Amino acid sequence: MLAGRAVTLSLLGFGCSEAALKTFNAEPSATILSHEDGDTPLTDDETVLFGAVADPDHGPTDLLAVWRVDGEIV
Repeated sequence: MLAGRAVTLSLLGFGCSEAALKTFNAEPSATILSHEDGDTPLTDDETVLFGAVADPDHGPTDLLAVWRVDGEIV
């Protein structure tokens, strides 16, 4: 019995620290490709935007992009 306790106590000393268990998730990116900075679309015209999204930690099938204009999903 005493030998079992000694092993248990010695293993407790080798526990993992919280710092060793951290994970890193890179920020995804979203870029509008269809217009240049400073372009001003006319307000009465329909405007079509093209964009690209990327995430170094996830593939295309794992991503969901939602585009909003003035808070409304478009």
